[in-house]
Parts: sequence; structure tokens; C-alpha cells
Amino acid sequence: QYAHKVAMSSRPERRPAILLLANAVFSSPLESDELLEVAVGCGNLELVYRLVKQNAKTAVDLSRIWSSTDGNREAAKWKCKLLPLLVTSHLTLVQPHITGLLFNKDVSTREQMAKSLSKVKLTQGFVESVIAALPSLHVPHESDLPVMHGVCMLIGYGILRRTIDIQLYKHILATPLKRCLWFDYCKGTFSVGSVVRDAACFVVWAWSRR
Repeated sequence: QYAHKVAMSSRPERRPAILLLANAVFSSPLESDELLEVAVGCGNLELVYRLVKQNAKTAVDLSRIWSSTDGNREAAKWKCKLLPLLVTSHLTLVQPHITGLLFNKDVSTREQMAKSLSKVKLTQGFVESVIAALPSLHVPHESDLPVMHGVCMLIGYGILRRTIDIQLYKHILATPLKRCLWFDYCKGTFSVGSVVRDAACFVVWAWSRR
């Protein structure tokens, strides 16, 4: 019933592959990467997540999922859930695509990605590149809001979960963090920026607890 529901909600050209995958799952144990290859080809992220959860050390190239331009909130949710399950070799492949979700226009997507990223051990180079995205040399604009909020949420959660050593980045984080604490942009008769200020305060709070 579940397989039929997923298949019918997918595009017509994907339905046979999804049903084929479901039959394989129920008729044999997950011993090879062939099933996951079919799932990736189907483009159904929920099925991919369930398969990777059972075999996190798969050799299947999962970067195809991350390179897709699907901006659907549901797709973003499954990508965020899938991220902590990836082994280091896979993380290296998908890192260029991660910032797209971390700096997404949707607040909930940014928060979910920040939480997921904070559960894995990120390379120092990646963390530095994320912090470098913060505006430190110009007056922040409304368009900088997703970047500022996403970076602050990632740093805050990373500090709390001890996956980010703040001592390594405090020299490059201090100045842009001050801008985030005071960020305010007037838009017509109201201002935006409270989510950025709250996220920056979250970083300071997490830093003080560390």
C-alpha cells in the first residue's frame, strides 16, 4: 500500500521504477547497492533515506540527489534528514550543494539544515568558507538575511554539539557576529532582521556555555 501510494504520487515515468524497488525490498534483504541506485534514479528522497539508514556505508554516489535544483520544502526536509547519515566520503561530494539549503529563503529549511550539519564533523575549510559568507565589509542588506541567519544557526548548534571548535574561528567570526547582533533593515513602514539578531544571540549564548 505504501509503495502504491508513493508510486501514484510520482511522475508517470517514475512509477515503474518505484514499484520495482518496493518489490525488491519486500522480497529480498538489502545486500547490494542496486536497490539504492534504483531509488536515486526514481528521485524519491524518502525511499533513499530509508535505504541509506540501513546501509550508511553504501558506495552509491549520492551527490546526484544534492545537485538537483528541486526547491520543494518536502525535498529539502529529506535532504536534511539524510545528511547526518552520510559517511565522510559522501559529505565531501555534497558540500558544494549544502550551502544552497543553509542559505535558503525558507526559515524552517535553514534551521533544519543547520541542525543536521551540526551533527557531523565538518572540515575546517568548510566552516571557514561558511563564515566568510557573512557580510563584514559592507552594510548588510535584506538580501543578506538568509546567509546571516543560516551561518549563525549552524555555528550555534555546532558549538553546543561540540562539532565546531569555536576557538579555531573566533578571530574571523567576531567582527561579522557583531554586525549580526545589530542587524536591522527598514522595509517600508516596518523592519526585518529579528531572526538574525536572535540567531546571533544564540551563538553568544552557546559560546558562553562552552
